[in-house]
Amino acid sequence: MEVSHTTDGYWVLSGWIDEAIMKRAKQDFIKANPLIDPAKVVVVNGEFKQPTLGDLARTDEYRSLTHDMIAFMANDEPHYKPRN
Repeated sequence: MEVSHTTDGYWVLSGWIDEAIMKRAKQDFIKANPLIDPAKVVVVNGEFKQPTLGDLARTDEYRSLTHDMIAFMANDEPHYKPRN
């Protein structure tokens, strides 16, 4: 099982594991991390792959953002600041 953290604050538990085991893993993860909002913990039966900054930059929604902003990584999360 893998644990991923998305840029919008979600914790994703993923893997090719029985549904009952995944449900229990989610409960255990929430119990072990009481400061995390339980609504932000999700389970994916299978592989979870986050888009890279390059993937996002190729979409129309982010293309305009990346032309006006500079993207950089901090604490393993993408951040943006104005070019000016």
